[in-house]
Amino acid sequence: MVSAIVIGAGAAGLAASSRLTSAGYDVTILEARERMGGRAHTGSINGIPIDLGPMWIHGVDNNPLYEIAEEHGLAMVPTNYENSTYYNHTGHEIATDSMEAVWDDFEAVMERVAHYQDSTASRQSLEWGIEQAVADLSLSVLGDGSEYAQRMLDFAVADDIELEYAGKTSDLDLWWFDSDGELDGGDVLLPGGYVELMEAISTDLTITYNSTVTRIEYGKRGVTVTATEPAADGEEVVYSADYLVVTVPVGVLRASPAPITFDPPMPSAWSTALSHRGVGLLDKYVFAFKSSFFADTHFLYHVDSTTKGRYSEWLNGNTYLNGSKASQSGDDAAASDGTGANVLAAFNAAAFAAEIGDNATDAEVMAAGVEILSGMYPHVDVASEIIDFVRTDWGNDPLAQGSYSFNGLGSRPGRDFVNLRGEELFNGRMLFAGEHTHCRYFGTVHGAYMSGNDAADCIIKGSCPKSCYDADAETFLTNKAIVAITLGGVAAMLLICLVGSWVRDGRPRYLWELYGPGSRRADRVSLRTPGAAGSSGPAFAEGTPSSSVPHFGTERERTLSGAEENAGELDAFESGEVFNTITGLQQPEQVRATSSNLEMARYPSPA
Repeated sequence: MVSAIVIGAGAAGLAASSRLTSAGYDVTILEARERMGGRAHTGSINGIPIDLGPMWIHGVDNNPLYEIAEEHGLAMVPTNYENSTYYNHTGHEIATDSMEAVWDDFEAVMERVAHYQDSTASRQSLEWGIEQAVADLSLSVLGDGSEYAQRMLDFAVADDIELEYAGKTSDLDLWWFDSDGELDGGDVLLPGGYVELMEAISTDLTITYNSTVTRIEYGKRGVTVTATEPAADGEEVVYSADYLVVTVPVGVLRASPAPITFDPPMPSAWSTALSHRGVGLLDKYVFAFKSSFFADTHFLYHVDSTTKGRYSEWLNGNTYLNGSKASQSGDDAAASDGTGANVLAAFNAAAFAAEIGDNATDAEVMAAGVEILSGMYPHVDVASEIIDFVRTDWGNDPLAQGSYSFNGLGSRPGRDFVNLRGEELFNGRMLFAGEHTHCRYFGTVHGAYMSGNDAADCIIKGSCPKSCYDADAETFLTNKAIVAITLGGVAAMLLICLVGSWVRDGRPRYLWELYGPGSRRADRVSLRTPGAAGSSGPAFAEGTPSSSVPHFGTERERTLSGAEENAGELDAFESGEVFNTITGLQQPEQVRATSSNLEMARYPSPA
């Protein structure tokens, strides 16, 4: 029987193990913790299940986790993100129209950031893009330079960016920070916790717990894994197999000194790709109270006067915990059934979460939360209301060393994710899975689960599924060919009519005379030189025939396939010549890749 070892019993490891087992492989699962789930960990507060890692199934449409939850009859409650109450630092509720003005301004800022993504020729951070946008735009609230404007900008950045990606904007890559995709259908919470979902995925699997892997040897004939286990009285245990799937979290892989030794050492392509994965941090601070003295909306938001993101978002546990009988539809879905858990969960991310994790005791964290809530509800003795408290500290968890990944500075999503998975680097014997390896849904549990299935399929089928970008490129080129044929037919008809008209008039002329070098119309075409002063984005030298330019776009576009490291990959996709051949265009076109589609943006047309 063909054998496989899977390191890690989180969503990725369980998915890979389940699929390999179903295909008849002899699978050994090694998990360093004493439980399954990894970062998907369900604890308890005041006797009520509470997720201390991921809480939501993000997007129910075509989400395999949602389908598994439905199949097993797990309770799920939808979240209404617009059902929120906002408070300023003095404890006063912020009017709806005031917050709408803030979000309108921030939407304009992010639209300008999207413009910078396509027009900025050099690598920058998202922080740079936001600062530039605020300076360039005329904003009604966020742009007047006042203390209030800065406070509201900090809040918007923390809530919309840093709590989403778990990283500082100074660490997020401007070009690629948002290359992830989203599933439609809204988000749902699990009143019973993610543990129920992990148990459903792990049916019929045997897991070796408390097995800490310290060494991995890989080669053409198979793999050997060395681990320490309490059952072996401290002695090393050695496992051998034909294949290996590594689902160790990104924070552990990036840790220094490295907790796992690879023999031979990992190739530079893999190490470089790993260095581009940022390690995000999102921590949770959960309070249980005697009564529900707080607003009954799904979320409570606090705009701090001093620190960006300081306890800025609170989830109301009454909306889904403790036997909530919420409706599954409608804007007011997930209203409490009157027997609420009296639970609030605060979120801190990125730099502020790291500061708390490294320096604050449980008592200090709880006191800070009480301070914030007392400001929001000054007529309530919040401290006396607390009956239980629990917190997370993922950054200092040695088996996580962070929460989830983001696209850090220098990211090249197309090539990075292929190299991270290792599908071309280890003779097919060793593969990597986990949320940090999924090019479209990194940072999510369903991304981790899908990556585990993909790794198993690589082994079972002997070849790996197309990456997100390869699949998008193939779809794009197919659609391009269809459009090109249609446009070509129309162009041919117009050309016949024009030629016929010129001949009838007794003045036959040729396209070369109209548009060739030296013609008046060709002289009107101004093509910029890449990197020229005052220019931004992709450009070409003035007077250079476009058909002679083999590659196009800024480095942002070229990094789609990692051409600087892997010459030849998607050359036709990057080359202006392919478009000249297919469409007859005189100017190449620029491809901008996103995680969910490929958008076409043509260079400026001749005046």
